[in-house]
Amino acid sequence: FSSFGITWAQESWAELDNYKVYIEAARRGLLKVRMNIALIADPRHFPGSLQEMLAAREEVRALNHPNLTFNTIKFFADGEARHWPACEPNTLMPITSV
Repeated sequence: FSSFGITWAQESWAELDNYKVYIEAARRGLLKVRMNIALIADPRHFPGSLQEMLAAREEVRALNHPNLTFNTIKFFADGEARHWPACEPNTLMPITSV
């Protein structure tokens, strides 16, 4: 990224089972640009997953790496749910009958 002049990027679809790759990259000195993690608020688990998301944020903050932040949770409020194709239009509620 940095060779193209990009100095900041956001992972806008991180999940609780894969955000740690950024922590490991930071520890290994591989993050050459500033990176913000945005965890997806999976409607199948949110808000029940909120405490786990907050713990993940604290894990990133504790690393105190200048190129890694976790300041964002991504919500779908406009009905955009490509990851969950069987959703009612303009909601994140799964279709329960066809």
